[in-house]
Amino acid sequence: MAPPLASRGMFFLEKKRSHTTTSSTAFVSLGPTSSTSPPPSALSLCSFSSPLYPLHHSYTTLLSNYLRFNQPLLPAMFPSFRNFLARRGSTSSTLLPDSRSKLRILSFSAVFTTTLLLFFLASPGSISSLLTLSGLQSSSTAGLGSLSLNDLDAGYSVFPSDRTFGGQDGASLTKEVQILDDECLERWIGRGESCLRESLEGKVVVDIVWTWVNGTDPQWLEQFKRYAEEANVDVPFKHFRNKSELQHSLRAALQAMRGRIRTFHLVLGDWALEGDDRKEVLWNLEFEDRGEDWRVGQIPTWLRRELVGVGTEEGVVVEVHHHSDIFRDRASGGAAWEERQFRHDTLPTFNSFAIEGNLVNIPDLAENFIYLNDEFLLTRPHTLTDWVHPLFGPIVRIAQPGTIEPATEFPPTACPHELSALTRSNFLLGHRFGAKKRAPVEHIGKLLSTPMLEEIAIIWRSDFAFSAHRRFREVERGLSDSSRVGDLHPSWLAPMFLIERARESMLWTWAVVRLGGEDGMWGDEEREEIRKMLRVREATTQKSVVIPRFDKSTRPMMDWKNLEPQMKEMGVEGPQVTEFLWSSLDGALPNGPGYYYTSCTIKLETCFGTFWNESETTSSTDAFKRLAFEHTECGDCILQALARASGPRGLSALLPATDISFSPTHHSSISQPHLPLTKLFEGTDFSLDNVVRSPKRETVDLRVWCLRLIARYQYTEGRSEFAFTQVRFRTVRSCRGAIES
Repeated sequence: MAPPLASRGMFFLEKKRSHTTTSSTAFVSLGPTSSTSPPPSALSLCSFSSPLYPLHHSYTTLLSNYLRFNQPLLPAMFPSFRNFLARRGSTSSTLLPDSRSKLRILSFSAVFTTTLLLFFLASPGSISSLLTLSGLQSSSTAGLGSLSLNDLDAGYSVFPSDRTFGGQDGASLTKEVQILDDECLERWIGRGESCLRESLEGKVVVDIVWTWVNGTDPQWLEQFKRYAEEANVDVPFKHFRNKSELQHSLRAALQAMRGRIRTFHLVLGDWALEGDDRKEVLWNLEFEDRGEDWRVGQIPTWLRRELVGVGTEEGVVVEVHHHSDIFRDRASGGAAWEERQFRHDTLPTFNSFAIEGNLVNIPDLAENFIYLNDEFLLTRPHTLTDWVHPLFGPIVRIAQPGTIEPATEFPPTACPHELSALTRSNFLLGHRFGAKKRAPVEHIGKLLSTPMLEEIAIIWRSDFAFSAHRRFREVERGLSDSSRVGDLHPSWLAPMFLIERARESMLWTWAVVRLGGEDGMWGDEEREEIRKMLRVREATTQKSVVIPRFDKSTRPMMDWKNLEPQMKEMGVEGPQVTEFLWSSLDGALPNGPGYYYTSCTIKLETCFGTFWNESETTSSTDAFKRLAFEHTECGDCILQALARASGPRGLSALLPATDISFSPTHHSSISQPHLPLTKLFEGTDFSLDNVVRSPKRETVDLRVWCLRLIARYQYTEGRSEFAFTQVRFRTVRSCRGAIES
């Protein structure tokens, strides 16, 4: 039995030629490079040997050669195209960063490449003629069984699908955040003071993940056509066009993040090897068909697979995974037959949302990873703190003030620009954290937290399973009853979830632990503490209180320039292309840049109910839910008041006192604190006894426990300059005019 592809390292197809043995294997491991040989350059991972699709590579060559030999014309087209494409086949050419630019992440349209191809080859001007040539409109395609072994090896991997998750409980957490040690947490979060340099060493490890499909592959196109017809859907093919952008995206990331990335993960499509193809391929490879689930996975034709899994001289490793390696149904019992059935029902998939929802299952994935589409290019040097900071957490880039409505679970029809998936994702967030408009994130490379992806995969496991069964995204047809659109948007949901968790962790620490204590009640003592914090006199009929704004002068932790000497003292490398705008340690994220330094108003009766005026007691969990979820504006303003009450640095006003011990009665699957993994805040038990857990139920220090909880959910909002550019020329004449102008 072959191991999962992710653990196979470097493998390639090799037919057994010997007639003296009856055994054969689909994969031959080449093993690591010789200890006497220097490690290969990561740039040498890209080769163009044995192209399987001559037409595809002909226009790639033509485009790269044209841009390379006509550099003076590039600024007239787009300044950011300078030094875009590396010399084909050369291991020394790289994507050179533009020192005059900031972070630029470019998206290139297939129309541009197609037009250049038609223009320079003097081909007919019809797009349909090109599609016919490349197999998109071909009525008949030769099967895999008719390909030579060389062609099969050039673009595919054939393997038995035996990946299982060992009956793991899909509803239990396994992943922790690499937080600071307890002494450093007290200094940094509690008091806003510097930590020792050694406390920060090795806390940030980052991978990069690309999802990719070769849309020019006739074998893949047959699968695409088959399932689109079965589902009766109309799918825009433009999402699947392949113009070798992945090669340049990979090279660009290596150049921009040299020496800082651990692993490049390529997530590729695959499908079942069936029918005549199965018989012919297995016979050609001299494999015995014992009824296993054999699959065919795409491999970039330019990728030198003998180097996959080998560390390069830059320290990065490239790993290849197929969809069948990572698709998992957490809503099932985890039995091997259930996993096989789930893969059968969901793969092949052409739904990027379904794929994103399973990225968390990539083997040996770092705690933090940069998620890139194949057309995203980094064109300036970056540091790790452009993506994640050991003291501030992952960097989230918000696009604009909240525009995503929370009211609709299933939009009646598909919406353009991913809005259906965003709307349904916000509906789920609203039921867990309170309904409100939420902001989109920038459509660029995203830093995603693997522990947060695992939390959302557990909380909404049935919803993710439902989404995974949709082979095509954002379509109006395909679900027979009421045309419901069931997509989720994991790469938006995960950072929004982190933002909400950070807010929830701080409000819970203050309302349930600090004020509620072990008896879980608010009474006269807690009411008096709230009055002092809000500066409300006791004998007053005051209905509301205004919390003054605070800015970089009153809260210097918000100003990177003030923090830079502190960071240097602790040995933290500063960001190169990112401006920090907000830290979760300063409270709830404001609703857009214009709201960063504004005052807010707490309506006392709205926020605290009858507890405020009638001298009655209330449950700390009920008070917490009211502030955090039922009246979200109250919770936001309370956090602003607590940040002000804590002084220039730290969060002392919301933390419990030191040396308060608590003996948990519930077990946790991980040692790190986390909040309840529930879909609805209504009905969730937020009591101290239910939330504070430990693997061995040992006594915990509540202040330390809360510091660890807040650290798990830290984040920072950042801003970087970028260009999201669609290059589109509708005619050859317009393309020629743009080049010659």
